Amino acid sequence: MALILNIDNIKQILILLVLLLLSYTASSQGCLPHGISFSTQNQINSFQINNPGCSEIGGFVTITGTDINSLNGLSVVTSIAGDLWIANTSLSNLSGLDNLISLGGILYLFNNDSLYNLTGLEGLDTISRDVACRFNTNLSSFIGLDSVTIIEGFLWIEGCHNLANFNGLDNLTRIDGNVKIISNNSLISLLGLQSLSSIGGEFEIWLNCSLGNFTGFENTTSIGEILSIGNNENLISLTGLDNLTTIGGDLFLYSNDALTNITGLASLASIGGSLAITDNNSLASIQNLYNLTSIGAQIILNNNDVLNNLTGLNNIDSSTITGLYILNNNLLSHCEAKSICDYLAIPGGTIDIHDNAHGCNSQEEVEVACDTLSILDKGFNLELTISPNPLHTQAKIEIVGAIHELTLHNNQIIEFYLFDFLGREVFRTIITSSPYILKRQGLPNGMYIWKAVGITGITTGKLVIE
Repeated sequence: MALILNIDNIKQILILLVLLLLSYTASSQGCLPHGISFSTQNQINSFQINNPGCSEIGGFVTITGTDINSLNGLSVVTSIAGDLWIANTSLSNLSGLDNLISLGGILYLFNNDSLYNLTGLEGLDTISRDVACRFNTNLSSFIGLDSVTIIEGFLWIEGCHNLANFNGLDNLTRIDGNVKIISNNSLISLLGLQSLSSIGGEFEIWLNCSLGNFTGFENTTSIGEILSIGNNENLISLTGLDNLTTIGGDLFLYSNDALTNITGLASLASIGGSLAITDNNSLASIQNLYNLTSIGAQIILNNNDVLNNLTGLNNIDSSTITGLYILNNNLLSHCEAKSICDYLAIPGGTIDIHDNAHGCNSQEEVEVACDTLSILDKGFNLELTISPNPLHTQAKIEIVGAIHELTLHNNQIIEFYLFDFLGREVFRTIITSSPYILKRQGLPNGMYIWKAVGITGITTGKLVIE
């Protein structure tokens, strides 16, 4: 029996095939344009039944619910055009998302107490928006994000108290937005970020009570905006920031109670905003800022209890400073860094200096020290003349050259000693003005050696008493 098809039957079959093809294509290439939310494990398990052929979700995906412990029902999903939010679940990892290769929005992981790692996200190499991982208290690593090389938004890690480092982000080379690392109690270093070369926005790292240094951050050379390091109570070193040359905004260094120096910032050449170092109770030295040549705003040094000098600020171009605030640094007695002196010499500057140690307790005291520094920089030596020589009853000691001005006007002293021919000290005094009258005071006849000690050096000579 022959099968005979007329023209109308053929048309109907072709139309049906086209409709089936279009339906399959639409469902396999794009579905759920308004996104989907899951609140139970059963909804995830039924995803493929309820959405046959749906692999490319056109909107967001929200997964919340304490009974959700597996994402295997989402194994067909290859792309999500919007955000992926996973919150308040019982997931230990993200297995089930293994075929996801594209995420167009934010990856947000919040308050998943059982989440241990991010296994299941190995297919992602670029995240087009932000990564926020907050209050996942059992998270120990970022394994699962091993293929990610670029985060085009921000990275926010907060309250992940089991996290010791950033293992799993080893191939991350660039973050275009801000980085916030806040209150991760077990974080001891930044190992895992060793491939990161730049941060486009701010870098804020606060309240990480176990953080000891920045090891793992050695390849980062630039931060686009603010660098803020604060309230990391066991931070003892900035080692790991050794190749950082540029900060586009402010540098805030505050309330790091164990920090004794800023070793690690020796390559820093430019700050686009203020340099603010405050409330660091153990910070005794900032000398590792010696390569810093320009800032874009103010210098603020406040309440650093054991800081005693500003060596390290000598090379900043004073024309890049817009204000100077040196306050409440109990041991700070030497503020006469060259950049500070140069800024004080500019008329109309914004200056507030008080409640530091003597020598840096007011603008006037610092200016006196700067005058001294200016004379020293000119290379003057300590020179004295004693006449008459031989001495009979008294002689006149005169300070000669520019040192005379230094002594008279800047309250500097010269220690003067006499030694007999056996090297025994027989006389000493303090010279605070010139000329000074030296009296014989019962010294026997003979040859004596005198020595004068001042801020510009030591000089000696012979004195005969007859």
